[in-house]
Amino acid sequence: MGLNWNLTEVEDHENIIDENNWAITESIIFYTMLIGMPHISESNHEEFFARVHFYEKLFGSVVYMIDEDNKRIDFPITLEEVKRRIGLRTNAETKTKTKFINHFFKQFSDEALRSQSK
Repeated sequence: MGLNWNLTEVEDHENIIDENNWAITESIIFYTMLIGMPHISESNHEEFFARVHFYEKLFGSVVYMIDEDNKRIDFPITLEEVKRRIGLRTNAETKTKTKFINHFFKQFSDEALRSQSK
């Protein structure tokens, strides 16, 4: 199933899809899938940001560039950028906070065990 999204309930929806903001908006749309939160609301935007921040600490930002020295430069999502997109909805799967954390713990546990078996 593809990822569907809707921005019509976002107060500033015309501006968050312009060429200066689309990369951030698109990243946040994909983060809904990665972090298990299919919508951003006034009551959950801080948790949404916290999960994105957690993900970015583990894996780096989904918004990045490679400089001329082949070094990765991340552009992390800010709380303000999440707040601007309150009203965003997608069809991503909902994950409880526990399921979200356990998913990444299992990934790192499996990776740690694989690295020791070599």
